[in-house]
Amino acid sequence: MAKKSSFDIPPSPAPGELRLLQDFINTLDLETGEDRLANPQALATWLARRQLGRADGEVDDAVWQSAMTVRQGLRAVIALRCGAEADPSAVESLNQALGSVRLAPRFDQDGGLFLHGQRPGWPGVLARLVLIVSSAVKTGQWRRLKLCRNTSCLRVFYDASRNHSGKWCTTRRCGNRLHSKTYRSRGPTHLRGKPPIMILDHRMNAPVRRPDPTSLRASRQPLPED
Repeated sequence: MAKKSSFDIPPSPAPGELRLLQDFINTLDLETGEDRLANPQALATWLARRQLGRADGEVDDAVWQSAMTVRQGLRAVIALRCGAEADPSAVESLNQALGSVRLAPRFDQDGGLFLHGQRPGWPGVLARLVLIVSSAVKTGQWRRLKLCRNTSCLRVFYDASRNHSGKWCTTRRCGNRLHSKTYRSRGPTHLRGKPPIMILDHRMNAPVRRPDPTSLRASRQPLPED
């Protein structure tokens, strides 16, 4: 039976435009190897569906390679911020890829100042991603973007918990699976070798020895009646 894709159960979504960056990183399913950006045409289609480009050949091999570098680098940045293992060279490669980003300040009619990407095409997409991260850092949302603690998953999810204690991309997919795995690994054998549990029979005001639940010879006789 084929392993179920992580795309079947989306991770906890980030709000607003941060969702775009989250979706970009999660286009690679590390558990199954499925990649939604497996080639330049797939990347062009993905960008076009999000109104970030055209799907008619705007993406060449160089742009695709840059996208793969940026995706890997963003995942590494989040991993290192979360205290997980990651290749620092991926961050260096990300910074080199972002060298093509050109941002220009712009005022709007209300007197607000914002930055705008100057270049079209893939450099413009990179500028959009940079501005999304910059905004998320200012609002505090960036630190809520995390990697799933399931090391075979490592999807990016948004931790919406009040105390920032989220660990899993979804409880349904990874949380329950790892809890079940832990329970199976412990099994009933975790009770072996422990002394019998003493309980108190309040009717007799005397301790009664509870049988060892792991013993096949455990007696199931009822407590003495008054």
